[in-house]
This record gives sequence, C-alpha cells and structure tokens, in this order.
Amino acid sequence: MHYYKRNIGDYYKKAGRLTMLEHGAYTLLMDACYDREQFPTAEQAIDWCGARGQDEIDAVNSVLAKFFSLKPNKTYFQQHISEVLSAYKEIGKQNKRIALQRESTKRARSVDDSLTQRSRTDHALAPNQEPRTKNQEPLTNNQEPDKGSRFAPPSLDDLIVEFTGKVLMPEVEAKKFLGYYGSNDWKVGKNKMKSWKHAVAGWAARMPPVEQVLGFEHKHQSTDWADDIINQQLEHRR
Repeated sequence: MHYYKRNIGDYYKKAGRLTMLEHGAYTLLMDACYDREQFPTAEQAIDWCGARGQDEIDAVNSVLAKFFSLKPNKTYFQQHISEVLSAYKEIGKQNKRIALQRESTKRARSVDDSLTQRSRTDHALAPNQEPRTKNQEPLTNNQEPDKGSRFAPPSLDDLIVEFTGKVLMPEVEAKKFLGYYGSNDWKVGKNKMKSWKHAVAGWAARMPPVEQVLGFEHKHQSTDWADDIINQQLEHRR
C-alpha cells in the first residue's frame, strides 16, 4: 500500500505531546506498516525506522508503548492501521473481480460477434457457392434481381424502355415513376419494392392503353410503332 489518508487534526489530538524524535519515529513507523502491510516486532520497528542512537531507539519504544498493543506473537498491533489495511485489501479484491468480469464479458462478446459474422456469411452464400471474387460481374441496373437478392433501382433509360409500348409518352412517365418512387426510397406502401418491372406494369395499367389513345385497332395494328418510339426517345436523350 503506497498511499494512506492522514488526518492532521486527529493525529495531533492523539500525538500532539510527542517530542520531535517521537513524531519522527511514529511517522516512519506508520509509513512502514502501510508499505509492508504488516505489523512489526520491537526489533523490526527499530530497524524499519532506522534508529541508531539510544535516544532514537527510546523514541521508537515510546511510540510502540503509547500507540500500539503487544500481541502474543510479539508483534505490535494498532486497530486503526489494521482497519485501513483491511479496507485497502477489500477494494483490491473488488477491483480484481471487476477486471476479471470485464475481461470475461469482452471475450464472450468477441466470440458472439465472430459467430454472428460467420452466421451472416454462411447465410449469404447459397449451398456449395464460393464467395464472389473481384472478377465476377455485379448485378447491373437493367437486370432483374434474383429472388432474395438486394433490390437495384432502375435507371431512367431502363424505365423508358420498359414503359415503351405500355404508355403514350414513355419518357414522361419514366420520369414521373423515377421521381415518385425515388423520393419514397423505392417503397410500395410501407414495404421495399421487390420488382421495379412489376411496378412499371402496375403504373401503366392504371393509364389508358396506347391503342385507345391513338385510336388504333389493337388486333390489326402493327407493333412497329413501339420500336419507333423507343428509338425517338433514346435519340432525343443523346
């Protein structure tokens, strides 16, 4: 123990009448007891205080007689020092338990995180599937995501192509579609959109058919006009 609280007022109430040598002997003896965390015999007390002359030895013996009590094992004991040492040791035990518990919790958390990460990795990979390498092509916007894969929002060009043949003005409706769902985080109601092509089909289904707007007879009309609209829209964007 390398530190202890010393109340000057309490000290001088009990030891105010000591001589200068006795004050020095008492201070050195207290320091030695706290530092060694044990009590001395008379010979040890003289050695701990570094007493050499007879007057110094007498000062040590005087302090032992006034402030310590002799035990059957010939050591000199003081209740206050014993209580301070016991409290210090108990705090040390508590700190050790806390440190061990903290280390155990940290290790358990590290193991849990490792198992969770491994579980996520295993879940993300299909059976017998190797992890994707840098040479594999990622999913592009004009590809419909596989079932269970992450949704990829379409580009404006993708939407124009998909709307062509379904509505009269594909680029206008594509921009409306992109603005509406893009500002809504690509959600349908409260759920994340799973297929933008199905959403385009639903959007177009709520509008009058192209044949009706243009006055064409569907069963007799050629579909070449759809190709012309696609080419016009793409040419206009260039």
